[in-house]
Amino acid sequence: MSSTRERFNELVDEWKVDTLFESSVDAIINHEAYQEIITLGEQAIPWIIEELEVEIDHWFYALAKITGENPVPEEEWGNMRKNQKTWVEWWKNRPNQS
Repeated sequence: MSSTRERFNELVDEWKVDTLFESSVDAIINHEAYQEIITLGEQAIPWIIEELEVEIDHWFYALAKITGENPVPEEEWGNMRKNQKTWVEWWKNRPNQS
């Protein structure tokens, strides 16, 4: 495991613990650890997708910031399950992804 992957895992753990009982999406996505995950850039995308495949969580903002894309239709933005499915499919349908 690379040190960057280890750092990602540490940040995810910190973010999840600190926001476990947080109801504000703004507070969740503006958490320092979450913002640091975004700075990891494209290398974090497969790890975020792995997280999404295990559990629906607020990864959609990070994915959109990192990729500059948002494959989720605007009418589905509030539907976490549809967001999860769309982003995972987006990843799997990209060239050279498995």
